[in-house]
Amino acid sequence: FVTDLFGSFAIDAVKEFRIPTYMFYTSSAASLSIYFYISELDASRDGEIRDLPALVKIPGFVPIRRSDLSSSLQNTGNPEYKFLLDLIRKSSAADGVLVNSFPELEPEIFSALKHALGKIPPIYPIGPLVRSEPIGSRKQTELFDWLDRRATGSVLFVSFGSGGTLSSRQLMELALGLELSNQNFILVVKKPNDGNKSAAYMGGGKTGGTDGVVRYLPLGFTERIKDAGFVLPEWAPQVEILRHAAVAGFLSHCGWNSTLESVVHGVPMIAWPLFAEQRTNAVLLTEGLQ
Repeated sequence: FVTDLFGSFAIDAVKEFRIPTYMFYTSSAASLSIYFYISELDASRDGEIRDLPALVKIPGFVPIRRSDLSSSLQNTGNPEYKFLLDLIRKSSAADGVLVNSFPELEPEIFSALKHALGKIPPIYPIGPLVRSEPIGSRKQTELFDWLDRRATGSVLFVSFGSGGTLSSRQLMELALGLELSNQNFILVVKKPNDGNKSAAYMGGGKTGGTDGVVRYLPLGFTERIKDAGFVLPEWAPQVEILRHAAVAGFLSHCGWNSTLESVVHGVPMIAWPLFAEQRTNAVLLTEGLQ
């Protein structure tokens, strides 16, 4: 029986039938290590996690700023905190944890998790699990015709994943910055949200197609950048873009799937984390891999 973290409540019931049970963790080993660490810390101390030192020392990881922990871990009074820790504790009963990462990327973290055996289940790195071939075959002909005309290593790809959204002001400033950079770029645009960075998960990121994108961008933007830039509404064929020779960099929210796809295709990243464990992933990329 294999479940993800959010199905961990089923583990006890399944084990009653003596069925081998594994938890599949889809993000970084670093964020998994932090969850186990915070769970242990919560059981051994009073007070809120926000009372931790400004730099938190997690075994096998660079010192991480308290503010770079997931916001749901910083307030013990938050229902999300209790829910998440309950999931972590339930997952500790699994026969093993399958992690979508690999030791060459996170060697110290995997070593630290191995030495924690007895307190946590065995950890099995099974990544990177990424699609080797894109779904469909260049369905966005206009986009790839545009990419094919760009010089090798000349395009910045900008996308915040399937769930991430920027505020109205952030999107405006980002668009203006890309325009002023005089660099080639692909910009994926979702409807901005000024309150919830993960609004696109709830359908709040729908733009209304290519024509609907214009209202969220600076006046005249799409016309001015038509040679240097390419704007996509809501979604992009990310794997095929990242593997294109013209792409030189990826401005990303640091979601783990996006991170692995970028690593596998050898594309340098600029980190702009938004929510969940993305800030931890950004610390791993910018400080932990040096």
